[in-house]
Amino acid sequence: MSECEPTTDKKNTALLQGGEQTSMKKIVSLALSTAMALSMFASVTSAATLTTQEKYNALVTQGIFAGYPDGNAYLDKDMTRAEFAKVVALLTGLETSTTGTNSYQDQNYANAWYKPFVEAVTKAGYMQGTTTGTKKLFNPNGKVTVQEMAATLVRAAKLEVPTTGINNSASAWAKGEVQAAINAGLISGTSNFTAAATRGLLVDTAYSYQTAVVKPAVTSYEVTDNGATVVFTLANGEKVTVKPTTALKPNVATTVTFTYDGKDYSESVTWKVTDATKVDSAAASNLKQVTVMFDGQVDKVSAENVNNYSIPDVTIESAMLSADNRSVTLLLADTANNMLTNNRQTSVKVSNVKQNTGATVISGTVNFTPSDVAVPTITEVNALGTGAVEVMFSEPVVASSITVAGINIDGRAVAANFNYDYDRNSVVIETPLTVGEHTISLSGVRDYSGLVMAPVQRTFTVVADTTAPTIASTTSNDLREVTVTFSEPVRSIASARANNVSTPANVELSGRTAKLTFSSNLSFSANTITLTGVTDYSGNAAQTLTATVTPTLDLTAPTVLGTSVGTANGNYYVDVQFSKAVNVAGTEAGSALNRNNYTLRSTSGAVVTSAGLTSEGHPVVAPATQGTNNRTVRITLGPTTALTATSYTLEVAGVRDVTTAQNILTPYSAQINLTQAAAATLERTWVSGSWVYVQFSGQIATSGTGNALEANKYRLARALQNGTAAGTTILTDRNADVEPVGANTVRIYARNFLNNSGSATILEGQELVASYVGNTSGNFFTTPNTEGRVEARKTITNARESIGANGTPSVGNDRTVAVTFDAPVSGATTNNVTFNYVNAAGVEAVATPSNVVASNSNKTVTVTLPDTVPADFTNGRLVFSTLNDQFGNSAAQTVRVTNAIRPVGTAATVTARTYANSTDTLTVQIPVTRGVYVNGGAESAARLFTLNLGTNTPVKATSVTTANNAVASNTLTVIFNVRDAGAASASAIISFDGTANATTKQIGTSSVVNADDNAALATFSVNATVPARQQ
Repeated sequence: MSECEPTTDKKNTALLQGGEQTSMKKIVSLALSTAMALSMFASVTSAATLTTQEKYNALVTQGIFAGYPDGNAYLDKDMTRAEFAKVVALLTGLETSTTGTNSYQDQNYANAWYKPFVEAVTKAGYMQGTTTGTKKLFNPNGKVTVQEMAATLVRAAKLEVPTTGINNSASAWAKGEVQAAINAGLISGTSNFTAAATRGLLVDTAYSYQTAVVKPAVTSYEVTDNGATVVFTLANGEKVTVKPTTALKPNVATTVTFTYDGKDYSESVTWKVTDATKVDSAAASNLKQVTVMFDGQVDKVSAENVNNYSIPDVTIESAMLSADNRSVTLLLADTANNMLTNNRQTSVKVSNVKQNTGATVISGTVNFTPSDVAVPTITEVNALGTGAVEVMFSEPVVASSITVAGINIDGRAVAANFNYDYDRNSVVIETPLTVGEHTISLSGVRDYSGLVMAPVQRTFTVVADTTAPTIASTTSNDLREVTVTFSEPVRSIASARANNVSTPANVELSGRTAKLTFSSNLSFSANTITLTGVTDYSGNAAQTLTATVTPTLDLTAPTVLGTSVGTANGNYYVDVQFSKAVNVAGTEAGSALNRNNYTLRSTSGAVVTSAGLTSEGHPVVAPATQGTNNRTVRITLGPTTALTATSYTLEVAGVRDVTTAQNILTPYSAQINLTQAAAATLERTWVSGSWVYVQFSGQIATSGTGNALEANKYRLARALQNGTAAGTTILTDRNADVEPVGANTVRIYARNFLNNSGSATILEGQELVASYVGNTSGNFFTTPNTEGRVEARKTITNARESIGANGTPSVGNDRTVAVTFDAPVSGATTNNVTFNYVNAAGVEAVATPSNVVASNSNKTVTVTLPDTVPADFTNGRLVFSTLNDQFGNSAAQTVRVTNAIRPVGTAATVTARTYANSTDTLTVQIPVTRGVYVNGGAESAARLFTLNLGTNTPVKATSVTTANNAVASNTLTVIFNVRDAGAASASAIISFDGTANATTKQIGTSSVVNADDNAALATFSVNATVPARQQ
């Protein structure tokens, strides 16, 4: 017996906890396996839904019935005793092998086809013959009556024969067994029990016997526990409980297999759900609207709460639930640049949307890629009486593209005013019209992706309008904003007030809606809104309209939708995007511009205090808003040279929204990967045999517009001039030749450039162009100077040359040299890295590093030089005897190292602060690693220094000097004049533009600017603490 089979006795009893023996239905808990069904059934197929022919076919498949030689079932023929014996034997699984026993003496019985079956049912006691004289006969050709059939199957099933409650017309000898058959559902209680049983009746009875006794059929099921449990009810009344390893999906047919009583079951189950359980998907066919689909119905109030949705980088104006309660259309606010980007993946986050009837709250985030490929069309044209006509479009259009030049009515140009209703995708054209039919023509109307509507004509009919507008509905947004929807487009409103206060609301009228903004909060209870002079386009005016509205207080706390990392002016920054508008007034505790609301930590949890950050890990430079919707704030983390790790944690807390409740952000921690700050670009490409490898700076997309596996995206910048591939630029014409060989790399079988030996070495030195290849974040890989083309370019090298240093090595104060390569490398150890330099005696020396460490996903190798190398060495060479990449390429590398002059430590000292004429003069001293001169004048060189102090605009220095410019000095003195700095102590960042200084050498180790040994002061940033102003 399988451990999954139930154990009960024949009387269907089980021993319950505590020892009480009680009759019960068996409940079996099983593990099930599921597979998605191709078709969806609303319920389990039962015997009642099958025809007799279908049951017969099923029993034939099992070998229990067999058709006649001509293939017909002959279900209306009477069943013989021999045929019945075979069915009973096979139905009940009796042993039917031929034996030497001959229990009956019918003619030719010993060799009859039916003998094995007759012997089996006789031995089992299910059927018996009759005695005629001295002969015992079975009478194989005799007819089987209904009551005989019933009695035989009752014996076979060992059903309990009742002695009371008998109500049937069978013969006296059969009444009890017939009643047992009726009670078990094998036959009908209204049958003619003494009549011969047809083959069709036996089929029905045999099928019922099999499904109720031999293998009880599933008659119904119930899905509970949110799809995690299925309870099947069998034909014998028993219940089987199964628990899937994965919960069933709503409204999806699933095949459930389980074992009961040694029998295998496979049932199609559909968990019928009308309420939504999750956000299913999202789509955008234009750049201003997003449709969010749920897997069921959702509640109207919560589904149309705009605060329950957020999309990165855009502001949502409204949310409208569909008629079937299964999808919501989000309309983006009608503000400049507030739109989606065509063919670039983004996401929508849904929070706090309730089920239509249930209590479950639905939240989730789904990705989608906007795709606007259709020009706008006209969906309706409606006359608004004799004063205007309203044209509705298939999507939001640019209001300025609707012009007098693009409209005529009845073939004539019109002098008209236009009132565009962004919310309804419609425009009201205000011009006098006569009663009757007219034709309007429009052209030049443009959507937000730039697609222009072709010239089109529509007819409309004008009828006189004598009815004034009425209020159709009102909704509120927090305590100061009410939206009123009217029965028709409204031309003007004289005034709007709440609760009869004297101060009117600000009215923004758009077609059928008016947004009322009040200067003070409405009451938490019912408020009476009074509108006067509500006039339509036919001049009908409602002198006074009133409506009652009970505001819904916005209690949804802001959340962080996401973060993005970048670089600007030599600093790393993180843009933090909130789900709704946040407080950006001043720098009080709840403001998103309060630097104390942001803390940078290392991955181990330690506060980061490098340049640009305070001793508490807060940014020195005050946060600043990005865009106009007060939802994105930029946090400056400090110089790129100061943050040397790859990953950090940014903590955000204490930020409040702008609602009446001033909801506060739940503390949020964002994992910051500084490698994301790098531009999406093509890092390297090389030839290896028949293949060209192309490695990008991030994970490649393998589907959608940015799909990196499309052959036509890779070509040469110019065609070859000779050889078999002359004139060709495409490496291959077949997508199958482009294979991913890592998260950020593809290899291309260069079919069009192979030589006779199957090698593509002819491509070495050629420039590869990769067009419209994207990463998984939806950005395309590009390189500079492509004149706006979406492409990345790189020269193809051989495999050995593909391993190279990227940029200038960085030298630290602690004798460390950090070298970044184009790709992750291995093999760099103290055993195969040396440093060549000129020692104090002027002799070239070779030093062995004391340590070699890989970081930045093995793309950066940091070499620690021994103490024998002077900290102020000028130049040297790092020699790597062997470096390997992940593709098996190997090469030796020599990297030149210049020890640029830089500050000693990470902080400067403000030695003086004086105040006069609203200006603070700050004197700052910066120690540097080598003696320097200031060349070209103190004021000219000073412009290379910048001070960032709190919320102030960055300030350039006014002077930079050394103690004695006739002698090289290790200390620079820099003067800044700062207006409106505030009297309190503050943190600051001082940055130096070493890139500009590398050319001019205004600050360097020689007083002769053009001297060969004049080493220039390099780029740096240091922190400084500005003391409080002395009063």
